[in-house]
Amino acid sequence: MTVAVNNTTLGSKKLTAVNANNDTLTLKVPKGTSLGNSFVVRVAFDLEMNDQSSSDNSQTPWAEVNSQSKMLVKSQRSNDLLLTNYPTLFIKNETYNNIAAIIPAKLTTDDFKTLTNVFNLIGSFAKSNTGNIQFYTKQPRKQTLANKNVIVIGTPENNAMIKKLNPHLYFQYNHGFTGFKSNEKLSIEKEYGKTIGTAQLLRSPYNDKRGMMVVTGASSQGVYLASTQINFQKNIQQYTGDAIVVDPNNAHYGHFDGTYWSCFIEHDFSVLYDSGSLNHLLFWHYC
Repeated sequence: MTVAVNNTTLGSKKLTAVNANNDTLTLKVPKGTSLGNSFVVRVAFDLEMNDQSSSDNSQTPWAEVNSQSKMLVKSQRSNDLLLTNYPTLFIKNETYNNIAAIIPAKLTTDDFKTLTNVFNLIGSFAKSNTGNIQFYTKQPRKQTLANKNVIVIGTPENNAMIKKLNPHLYFQYNHGFTGFKSNEKLSIEKEYGKTIGTAQLLRSPYNDKRGMMVVTGASSQGVYLASTQINFQKNIQQYTGDAIVVDPNNAHYGHFDGTYWSCFIEHDFSVLYDSGSLNHLLFWHYC
C-alpha cells in the first residue's frame, strides 16, 4: 500500500497475509509541506495473490481504511482576507463570530437557495450554536456594523445596502445599477454584466478588523450563481483571491488581491473505482 498527500508520496508498506485485518501504518508528513486550506490523502492498495495468474477470482482480496484513522495537522489561524481562509473571520471557537447578515425583505426562491448555500459552508465549521448571528432586512446602524462581521446578500434593487457599498466593491455596478461595469482587470460587456453574479470578500468599511462578504448580482439568479461557489469547500478551494465572478454558463473568474485573474470552467469530480480490479484507491477529503 502507498499513502500520499496531494502529490507528495509519504511512504509505502508491503502487506502480508499474516497481519491481515489488524495491520497498521504510521507515517510522517515531511516538514514544511504546504497543505493549503484543504488537501487530499490518498491510500492506494495493490493486492496481488500468489496464484494470481491461475486464480478463477472466486476469492478476490480486498482492503479498507479504518474509519478511526487520523492525521495530525498543526495549523495557525490566518486573518488574511482571501478565499483560501474563508470563512475564518466568521468563525471563532468553532461557532459563529458575531455575524450580521443583511438580506432582502422579501425572499424569492433564488434568495432562499442563496442563503442555504452561503450558510452551508459557514455552518459546517460551526460545531455549536452558542455564537451570535443576526439577520437584518434593513441596514443596521454603523455602530452595530462596526462590531460585526458582515454578510450582505441581494441585488441593488432588493437590498439598498448594496448601492451604498458599491464604491468599496472590486466589481462595481454601473451608474444605473443594472449590471456590473468593466474594471482594470476584466472587460465586461454591458449585457453580460447583467447576467453575472459575484461573491466579494473584503475588509469591512465600518471596521478594518472585521470582514465582509458581499454576494450580489443585478438579478436574484445572478446572486444565486455567485453563491454556488461558496457553498462547499470543494468549490471555494479553487480560488486563492478575494472575489469570484460566475456567469450562467458556469464560467468562473477569480480575482486575486487586485492583481490578476484566473478563469475556471466547472466540472464534476467523482471518486471512481473499478470493482473488477485488484487495485483500489480510497480518498479522504479534509477541509
